[in-house]
Amino acid sequence: MNTSFSPSKYQADIFNWISHEKGNAIVNAVAGAGKTTTLVEASKSINSNKLFFAAFNKHIVQNLKKKLPDSVICKTIHAIGFNCLLRKFNNTKPKVNENKYRALCREAAKKVHEQLKVQFDNKLATWNKGGNVDEDFPDEPPSAEEVQSQLEKLINLSRCTLADIDSTEDMNDLVSHFSIDCPVPLENILYIVKFILDTGEEVARDSQEVDYTDMLWLTYKWKLKVETYDWIFVDEAQDLNAVQLHLILKMSNDGTRFLFVGDPQQAIYGFSGADSRSFSKIKEDTNAHEFPLSICYRCPKTVVSLAKLIVPTIEENPQAIDGEVIDITELDIIAVLRERDLVLCRSTEPLVRLCFKLLSKKIQAVIKGKDIGKSLVSIIEEMEKLDNFSFNTFLDFANQYQEEKVRKLKQKPDTEKQIVNITDQVASIATCYVSFKCNTVQEFKKELTNLFSDEEAAVTLCTIHRAKGLEQDRVFILYYEQLPLKWEGQKDWQLEQEINLQYVAITRAKQQLYLVSEVAD
Repeated sequence: MNTSFSPSKYQADIFNWISHEKGNAIVNAVAGAGKTTTLVEASKSINSNKLFFAAFNKHIVQNLKKKLPDSVICKTIHAIGFNCLLRKFNNTKPKVNENKYRALCREAAKKVHEQLKVQFDNKLATWNKGGNVDEDFPDEPPSAEEVQSQLEKLINLSRCTLADIDSTEDMNDLVSHFSIDCPVPLENILYIVKFILDTGEEVARDSQEVDYTDMLWLTYKWKLKVETYDWIFVDEAQDLNAVQLHLILKMSNDGTRFLFVGDPQQAIYGFSGADSRSFSKIKEDTNAHEFPLSICYRCPKTVVSLAKLIVPTIEENPQAIDGEVIDITELDIIAVLRERDLVLCRSTEPLVRLCFKLLSKKIQAVIKGKDIGKSLVSIIEEMEKLDNFSFNTFLDFANQYQEEKVRKLKQKPDTEKQIVNITDQVASIATCYVSFKCNTVQEFKKELTNLFSDEEAAVTLCTIHRAKGLEQDRVFILYYEQLPLKWEGQKDWQLEQEINLQYVAITRAKQQLYLVSEVAD
């Protein structure tokens, strides 16, 4: 262990467990508690060349390899699955195509739409013959894009959660839990989901083509062998989904000891397939002893005091500066912002508006997340398919698109969150349209794509979901009074994750935290 490292009382308890006790452990680490440092120092006290460290992404792996002993194997969970497939394919390197299932879903969705269109035309003809008196006008079929979106979500989430595709009950639970919009009733499309998954397996066998989720799911589905280790360290345990956890547990033998570290109050990826109960499930499944790691070394005392309102167990570092929590309005933010500041918001549209204001003042700014720009462009492309679309009256078509989307969603249960999302997305697009003043839709889509970037800028703006792992001296939270975000029909786990988002946002600040309130029009 590093002789210059002085462990806290909480870290000392963990190190003592490693050296003198048996079994598995899980560490409940508050934000900024130095959990990675704890794992690195713990690894130095273990005399084994069979220690595996599972890291969250490649960037973290690269940083950890500079700190960990040479004997420690450090990889992402996806890398484990990739190596399993490499052996399965007789050392033929798997070809990664992240759009693999998207292409399969697009092809299937077109056929479904065509079939539904024929059924609609037949119903319409019958309705016209009947005199239009007693029967309602038949509903128009969903677009191919809507069906494709439904298929993609079912394909991705069923693999991440290891849902039983042959169980209608399991799949209904999946739809309900994740509030998946089903323009085609589940019972009418489930056979297509099975077909696409079977085709995905066949493509992997025949041409070694996989996407990232395949790396984990096919390892599970094909029951592939995984190398085992004496010790397994897992960081960010609160964000594991079912297929990731299955692979981690499969790496154990009779004598393996696990050390998981995570923060259940920072579990914010439940919407994308992460198990919102991951932390408690790991503790239960591995019979792990829970250790606290409660001192926050990142945030000043005033920020920790605010965070305590959400997570009472978080403790300030006695040597921390006082710092400041400052209330301002959105009218003040331009004058206060300076280089290297981080601006967070739960929604995208306020970030878009602020970004344009900064750019107009010649202040370099970007909104973090290239894929957000891509998703907004996809919505614009759906708008282009509306009857008589004209870019000159784009805002009218944006309103028409939103109204139709919301109308359809309101006819189904558990869609309130989707209504919140589509409203934010269309508002973001409308703000961009007004600000860019483009002449063509092609130019507009290009400008919008460039607005979102993962590159550094003088001022970085991002949604709270993308702030995980970030920290900055000065942090601004736009529309803080709206946190935690709530909506009608919100599920308990969704509210819990919204509260977690508020906590994540607060604990990014190292010196000053600005709580920015909205000014009513």
